[in-house]
Amino acid sequence: MTGAGKDGSLHDGLAMALASGGSALVGMLGWILAARVLDTAELGLATAFVSAFLLIAGATELNVGIGLLRWLPGAGGSSRRLLVTALGAVAALSGTVAALYLLLPGTAVIIRAVTGTAPSATANAAGVGLFVLTAVLYALFQQQDFVLVGLGRPWWAPTRTLLFAVGRLGIVLAAGASLTTEIVVLSWVAPLLACVALVGLQAVVLTRRRRRAPGRLPALREAAGFLGPTYLGQVATSVLFNQVPLLVVLRFGPEVGGRFFLVWQAVTVVDVLATYFAASLAAGVAREPGRADELSRAVRRRLLVLVGPALVLGALLAEPVLALFGPAYTAEAWVLRILLLGLGLRLLVVHRLAEHQAHGRGLRFARLATATTVGVVAVVALVPAGPADPLVTFAVGFVGVQVLAAGAVLLRRRRDPAPLPRPTQEPEETTTVTEPLAAAAPVLVTGRPRTGARVAVCIPVHQGGRHLAATLRSVLDQDVAGLEVVVLDNASTDETPAVLAGFDDARLTVWRHDETVDMVTNFRRVVALSHAPLVKILPADDLLEPGCLASAVAAFDADPGLALVVGRKHLVDEHGRVLARGRFLRGLAGVHSRPAVVRRVVRSGANPIGADAAATFRRDAYDAVGGYPDDAGLADLDLWLRLLEHGRFLGQTATVARFRVSGQAASAATHRRDYRAQRAFTADIARRSRPVVRRRDVVAGRVHAPLARRRRELLYAVAGVSSRLRSV
Repeated sequence: MTGAGKDGSLHDGLAMALASGGSALVGMLGWILAARVLDTAELGLATAFVSAFLLIAGATELNVGIGLLRWLPGAGGSSRRLLVTALGAVAALSGTVAALYLLLPGTAVIIRAVTGTAPSATANAAGVGLFVLTAVLYALFQQQDFVLVGLGRPWWAPTRTLLFAVGRLGIVLAAGASLTTEIVVLSWVAPLLACVALVGLQAVVLTRRRRRAPGRLPALREAAGFLGPTYLGQVATSVLFNQVPLLVVLRFGPEVGGRFFLVWQAVTVVDVLATYFAASLAAGVAREPGRADELSRAVRRRLLVLVGPALVLGALLAEPVLALFGPAYTAEAWVLRILLLGLGLRLLVVHRLAEHQAHGRGLRFARLATATTVGVVAVVALVPAGPADPLVTFAVGFVGVQVLAAGAVLLRRRRDPAPLPRPTQEPEETTTVTEPLAAAAPVLVTGRPRTGARVAVCIPVHQGGRHLAATLRSVLDQDVAGLEVVVLDNASTDETPAVLAGFDDARLTVWRHDETVDMVTNFRRVVALSHAPLVKILPADDLLEPGCLASAVAAFDADPGLALVVGRKHLVDEHGRVLARGRFLRGLAGVHSRPAVVRRVVRSGANPIGADAAATFRRDAYDAVGGYPDDAGLADLDLWLRLLEHGRFLGQTATVARFRVSGQAASAATHRRDYRAQRAFTADIARRSRPVVRRRDVVAGRVHAPLARRRRELLYAVAGVSSRLRSV
């Protein structure tokens, strides 16, 4: 079972839910057994040790687990390097923070769980070492579910959890009435060590099988841009479930806090199960970006089916479940029921957080997670400490926070336009983005790939020898470092091969198809043959203005959140005579979000961004959306809008390219076909983008569309006249 394919997200989600939920349930059972054997003081020492290393591990995981879900499926031969880098960083940070944590005042009580009340210096040193080791092991243990799912082995995750559960409970049960705090600690450390070693060995074997597979690693800036904000959001979630009980103890005393701790643990079990199930969406989207919307809806539906009955069952069995801890806890049954109601509303938040992680929206993930945590902490701080049970008041406040959070999620979802439909591509076409080209692949004519390039200009050409030399000179004259120029000749029979043979430049690589392929395939393959993180597609008859590439690279460097940078264009005829200056981008100058760009496209009734020559985009965004669509007629505009699902748009006011308008007469039938295609495309965008696109935007587009058509027809007519006059 690899987790790929139509039901891969279900397998991944169930595997992660069983693994995480099983681990949480085993933890609950372990504490029940310990509470029945140890006295209160001994149990307190054991919980101090365990709570401390859980806190350290949770605060130092850097959220690399979700990163691995996103990047491992496409890492190929770089999988082992990715794992070593990510897990090495987690291990180093958790060990360092654990050691520094023990320097804080009052933390000596943690070590007493394994050294006793009168420890020697040697025992203290051993206790410190054991605590640091346990924190590192648990930090790695937390990532292993993500590693196994990312490597295509989701059902190994619950198997690993089962081994951990058997080992931990076996040690506790074997101790029986002789259970001590030292044995409680050992029941964690020994199974952790065994599981980390076993899964580490499995990862070595699985990555060895991938060593020859093609793949890519995220750039450092991409990784940091995703992990930084999501890590802050993850810390907020960790505070929500690990520190709220401590705040209750500080406000209302240890007796109330003790009762609340066990009730809160029951809530945590269900929340962890839901969170891990939804987190599998990241792996599904990484493997099949074209099905992102479908996978998201499936995960949301399955999340409700999986967790909903658990919430109902928990509410019905609240009293008997709490009675397992002792009769003193059954009085809080209604507190548990109210909290479970709030948790039902929180499922919408959990799913939205998973969507943000799957699509790399780190800042939005952090904002939502942090806002929820701040709301719950505020409730703890504001609940009055009076004669009435404060836990009931807190539970009602918790429900109120979840109502607000769920409402905000639904409102934002309505405002966000739905992603445009991605084309369904045949397997041999999708491989051109990240895998070697298959049958009928182009052959290398001259040059060699430039793997360290900064920006790539990709030139697909077919029978374009007339203007190709001028196009290449406009590119090679660009003053920009790290330039890569890739030309893919689509089996041209004119002077194209001779023109290319006349250029001798180390930055230029020329490939050729032996047989002609369709235009979209040629475009996809020329991008796949390049290597730079920034890409420009340049048709073989268009020109770049001086400074075009330098300005685009500078814009991307200044704003890591950009996915697409576009400048204005001069429109020229076949002889280079300017027909119109500085066209396109009306109303789109500056930085814009995708909704703003979509609205402008609908209002224009045409393509206000323009064709390829003036656009530069990020390769990772291009790969994420699956490349060029199948429909060649509107391929450029369709691609631009899908790229903006992964970053912002920058419209430059400078003119950066020259778009050549063909002088050959276009038939009225051709103009009608293009007009109908544009209208259908715009109508589809408007329908899928409500309520961001409003009724007045649609009306404006219907008014502007025929005007844009007439301008286009006039421009082609002028180009034809200009060409004929120049020829005469």
